[in-house]
Amino acid sequence: MNRKILISILVSFLPVVFGCGTNKIEKNKIAGNQIIRMEEDTTSLLRNPCMGWTLYKESFHDQSMSEDADKYWAKNDEAAKKATIFLIRAPWAFMEPEEGKYAWIYNENYKKIVKGALDRGLRLNIRVFSDGYDCYMQATPNYVREAGCEGYFIPNGLVVSYFKDSNRWTPYPDDPVFKEKITQFVQALAREYDNPDIVDYVDAFNIGKGGGEGWGITWKNPSQQNRENVMEWYTDLYAANFKKVIPVMCFDQDYGYATEKRIVFDRKGFGARRDGLGSGHFNPAQKGYANEMYGKLPLFGEGFAWPGYDPNPPTATDAYIKTWRDCYENTFEHAFQYHFNSMDLRDTRTNDWLSVAPDLVEKFIRKGGYRFYPSEITLPSELTSGQNFTIKHNWKNTGNGYLPNNLPNWNYKYQTAFALLNEKGEVVKHWIDTQAEPSQWLRGYDYPYQLTVSTDGIAKGNYQWAVAVVDKTKNNTPGIKLAIKDKPVVNGWTVLTQVKVK
Repeated sequence: MNRKILISILVSFLPVVFGCGTNKIEKNKIAGNQIIRMEEDTTSLLRNPCMGWTLYKESFHDQSMSEDADKYWAKNDEAAKKATIFLIRAPWAFMEPEEGKYAWIYNENYKKIVKGALDRGLRLNIRVFSDGYDCYMQATPNYVREAGCEGYFIPNGLVVSYFKDSNRWTPYPDDPVFKEKITQFVQALAREYDNPDIVDYVDAFNIGKGGGEGWGITWKNPSQQNRENVMEWYTDLYAANFKKVIPVMCFDQDYGYATEKRIVFDRKGFGARRDGLGSGHFNPAQKGYANEMYGKLPLFGEGFAWPGYDPNPPTATDAYIKTWRDCYENTFEHAFQYHFNSMDLRDTRTNDWLSVAPDLVEKFIRKGGYRFYPSEITLPSELTSGQNFTIKHNWKNTGNGYLPNNLPNWNYKYQTAFALLNEKGEVVKHWIDTQAEPSQWLRGYDYPYQLTVSTDGIAKGNYQWAVAVVDKTKNNTPGIKLAIKDKPVVNGWTVLTQVKVK
């Protein structure tokens, strides 16, 4: 084939490759328009949904959900300034010690801990688990056993030796009484927490060891079909009750990724969590799975829980790790390279992250998750009422994650919009470019678009052009903070320039 013809064909495909589909954009300036070039804000903490550092409050090993709220926030207040998400990983018996007696109604200290997170601008991630193997207390309420649920007592062993009391009963997750009682609990949990204003995501397959990570599960009937039936039922339970908040499941645990993908990830719109980052427990196969999921569903990360609190971590599993700095560097590299939207500032190591690796904390703020800005916008300097006009705009994501706008519980609620603001900063009229889909914006690409709309219904006068990524479930008010430097923001809208309507 002639070389010039081949180059011409390849160039013709570039708009599709770089995200604008058939919405091609010319490089020359539109007559009567002005070109506005934006500088990226590369340093600010952008507290956007489903991304960022995660501060922890968990019942894991010797930690307790009953810790005094004031003491907890006194020691973690500085870390909260770096975080976006607040994880509550709690045993079911803490969240519902008696049937129908929920912590979010009756436990004042719990309510104070949650309020402290929300007052600091953090959204929640909730995981409620039933297996007591890694918990300081029996994880399932006694009333479940008293109702006739079958289960077993956890044998004394390496992990449970952390606890004074190893006599903790755990239910079989395929027992019908367990299913009945956990269904009632999840329904109540969703009534309280299926609210994206305060909750980013909810863990939705919370059986097994590791505080409900899906490994080391003990069954009454261990057949493959029964195990798959339980995964189908359990994840359906959360999907049926959490309609607005994204459900999440740990991947590549007891079932294996192929089964999880077939039953859950390909069909139910779940996000994916992976624990053990920074260690050999995040293995090459799982790295491949993470690459496969990038841009299709969000990945939430957690570093490996190195045991003990000595100055140097153990090296039994990873000989290349000699110091805590090594741990944090490897953890950051796994999270960054494999596109995780979040990472943990868990309370056992929060101050170590801030003292040993503050540079990595700041780097994940800048580059972890997603970070959007319009690098260039071409707008009319004047408008004539009743006539059409054209806007060209180019977007970039300089973060390493992605916005999961495509998942069914969000249903493309975030949309790219332009508006005219009056002198009071009120939106007189706005236009949405439905072709400019934020879930498609991945790092390393430009995403150019062209929007042609009408000025019908706009009174003559002076206005300001503004841009935002809006939330259609909130009357198209701005929903995503943009990484734009040195531009005024009015009610969430980034003001671009003046415009006159004749």
